Amino acid sequence: MSYDVVVGDYYGEQIYRLGDGDTSVRILPGLGFNCLGFETSGVELIYGPPDLSALKERPSGFGIPILFPFPNRIEKGQFTFNGTSVQLDVPDTAPHSIHGFVLNRKWEVFDSGESERGGAWVSGRIRSQDSAEVTRQWPFPFELTATYRLKDGVLMLEIEGTNVGIHKMPAGLGTHPYFPLPMKKNSKRDDCRLKVSADSYWPLREDCIPTGERTEVKGKFDLRSPMSIGRETFDDVWTDVLSKDGWSDCEYEDPSAGTRIRIEADSTFREWVTYAPSDQPVVCFEPYTCTTDAVNLDTREIDGGLVSLAPGESLVGSVRISLLEGTAS
Repeated sequence: MSYDVVVGDYYGEQIYRLGDGDTSVRILPGLGFNCLGFETSGVELIYGPPDLSALKERPSGFGIPILFPFPNRIEKGQFTFNGTSVQLDVPDTAPHSIHGFVLNRKWEVFDSGESERGGAWVSGRIRSQDSAEVTRQWPFPFELTATYRLKDGVLMLEIEGTNVGIHKMPAGLGTHPYFPLPMKKNSKRDDCRLKVSADSYWPLREDCIPTGERTEVKGKFDLRSPMSIGRETFDDVWTDVLSKDGWSDCEYEDPSAGTRIRIEADSTFREWVTYAPSDQPVVCFEPYTCTTDAVNLDTREIDGGLVSLAPGESLVGSVRISLLEGTAS
C-alpha cells in the first residue's frame, strides 16, 4: 500500500502529512484546518506560509483557507435574515466583514487513515457554539466538517456545513486555494495562463461589493479559453459556470515551469473568484456556493446563491486539485 498518514510537528502545532508515493499534502488542524502544502512530482503547487507566525498574522493569505458560513464580504458586516438583524465585527483595516469564522480557529481531528480504496485522509470539525466570539456575532449555531483526501495524486476536499440550531440559517461555503505565480523562480508571471470556465461575472464596486448586475464575460473577463495574465490583476467573481459531468473548473499554467494545475468544484459551487493581486506572487481560484454579499442581495430579491438551511439541514460540496500533463487547450 502506497498511502500513509504521519503526524508531525510544525512550530509546536500538530501537522498531518498525507502521502501517496511521491505526492504529499500537509494539513494544520490548529489554525483553520488549512492545507499548507501539496507537493507532487517535486513541484509545490500550494503557496504556503514561511512559518506559523506569518499564518497567524494573515490566516486568509496562505494555503487553502476554508470559508464558512459565508465566503468573501458582507457589506459593513450587516444584514437581516428572517427578521433577525445581525451585526458582525468589521476589521479595523477594512470596511466589511470577510470570509466567515472558521479559517483562523482550532479544529478537532476526528478521523484519519489510509487504504487502497480510500487513499490517505484526515477529517476535522469545528462547532460555532464552542466559541463565544462566534456565537456573539452569528446567532445561527452550526457544525462544519471537512475531509482532505489524497488519492491517485489528486487532492480532494470534501466539506459539510450543518445547521444545528432551531431556526433557519443563511449559509455560503467557499475555499481559497493559493498558488505561486509564477510557479518557479526562473519563470515569468507574464507568460502564465489562466482559464475560468464561466459565461458571466458580477461587476463590483470599488470596495468589492457586487452592484447586483450580472454581465456576459468580455475583454479580460473572458477566460473561457486560456489567457496570458501579463500585467493584469484580478479580484473578481464569475458566475454561470460551465460544467462537465457536474463539475466546473479553472486552470493555471506556467509554461516555463512545465506546470499545469486544474481546480475543480462540484455543482454545489456556482461561482468562482479569481484573485491575482499586483503586490503578491500568487493567484487564487476560489469556488463559492454564492457570490459576495449574497445575504444582502437576497433582501433585494437578487439571486446571489444564498442557501437557507433548515434545522438539521446541510450544505455539502467537494473541490479537487490536480497536476496535469501537457498544456491547456
